[in-house]
Amino acid sequence: MFEMEDKVRIFRKCIDEQINTGGHHTKLMIDGGIKEHNAALVSEWGIDIAVVGSGLINNKNSFKYNLNSIYDALNK
Repeated sequence: MFEMEDKVRIFRKCIDEQINTGGHHTKLMIDGGIKEHNAALVSEWGIDIAVVGSGLINNKNSFKYNLNSIYDALNK
């Protein structure tokens, strides 16, 4: 996951520059590896949308518990 930070920040910068010069408003999305422990981190990188699979649906906790945990991590 951490090896993606530089790439994400570069994409975020390019998207923001495009928007600031009259380009289309574009969302930056990441897919894979998003869990409670890193959701806030990737948000800080500039991600607009995160696809969350096993971070929500797993045999460790309920879907509701996992969703609330990720939500809480994002809102600390």
